[in-house]
Amino acid sequence: MRKKKFEIVFKTKRMFLRKVTPENIENMQQIFSDPITMQYYPKVLNREETKEWIDKILYNYHTHGAGLWACHLKDSKEFVGICGLNFPIVDGNEEVEVGYLFVRKFWNRGLATEAAKDTVEYAKKKLKLKRIISLIRPENIPSKRVAEKNGLIPEKEVMHKGYRHIVYAKEL
Repeated sequence: MRKKKFEIVFKTKRMFLRKVTPENIENMQQIFSDPITMQYYPKVLNREETKEWIDKILYNYHTHGAGLWACHLKDSKEFVGICGLNFPIVDGNEEVEVGYLFVRKFWNRGLATEAAKDTVEYAKKKLKLKRIISLIRPENIPSKRVAEKNGLIPEKEVMHKGYRHIVYAKEL
């Protein structure tokens, strides 16, 4: 059996982040089918909706040269979550967002903070971005902590996809 070759985007202290592929439905379903992990999203996603998410990620790679990446532990190669860049329209302007969603059993280990920090550095150094945001629902305390640990500060409140969000922002 041949090992699959993945396109690694960058490595953090404990993880490697690689491009998502269409075969990642099972990994992504660990996140998207979990009602606790998805509590700040409109709903859990079925396999077809997860495939649509992956298609959007692949579209972002093609259109923007970046997107969300699959996060794996270096030592075990185990999938732990996704982190990377989204390109939402906020108040009529395209922004670049650092986003992260991790498999629940890997919460509270600092992995989201680590991946988000290195994603912000990637955006600054490789993509030459001058600003980055995170869109976070007001009640999502863990995501607020990740943003704050990475130097993003609350800028304003907006409605995004029918829900109140706080725009956390950082000039790079």
